[in-house]
Amino acid sequence: MYRTRGILLASVALLAALGARADAALTVRYVNPQGLPAMIAEVNDRGDTRISQGNQYAVLTVGGVTYLLLSDLSGTFAIRQEDWFAVNLAAVNKAMPAADKDAGKDLPPYEIVRGGNEVVAGRTGTLWTVRQKGAPDTAGFDLVICEDADLAPIGVAFERQMAASTAGMAEVMGSAGGLGTKMAEVMKKGAMIRMSRVLRLESVKAGPVPDADFVLPPTVLTREQYAARIAGR
Repeated sequence: MYRTRGILLASVALLAALGARADAALTVRYVNPQGLPAMIAEVNDRGDTRISQGNQYAVLTVGGVTYLLLSDLSGTFAIRQEDWFAVNLAAVNKAMPAADKDAGKDLPPYEIVRGGNEVVAGRTGTLWTVRQKGAPDTAGFDLVICEDADLAPIGVAFERQMAASTAGMAEVMGSAGGLGTKMAEVMKKGAMIRMSRVLRLESVKAGPVPDADFVLPPTVLTREQYAARIAGR
């Protein structure tokens, strides 16, 4: 159960990734081994970042402000990241049984275990496993981190949002044994090129990215407007 929550936490982190300053434009493509749509991470030469997965969602950071770009039956809209977190975490906190909250607070502590090198899409990284102390490696959540300089903007983006997501989840479930904190610590080491069986780097392309990818949709919702829009769903 807690491993599943760890995967969900990592997915939230990827969903809401922040932008980082870039020295050059870059497009990084990640694939899902289970056949889900590829995840595309783009950085322009101004340091803005866009991360998207098919037509399911996109995360756009422009001028240091991060938005989620989402769609529903009423159309496409954007909302600031902190407003999305506030509304959804409040809903989760209200709906989650007290027993589940207490269980998250009392989990055994997590640790980081360093493994060997692994090559993914021609990039060499270090395998790091985040696991509960005393548990076998197979019970942990593994990340392969690459320290190549050209991937640094993507690495910083994921690390910053992992930390933000960890803080948000802690409001609902407590520290959860420090799982999110340890994963954020691993993310600081470089750019993720493999995340367990969830994502795997496929390609890296340097060069210009379309300006249109960094434009907000006409509808940008406030926190109150978003809460009203999803009420009852």
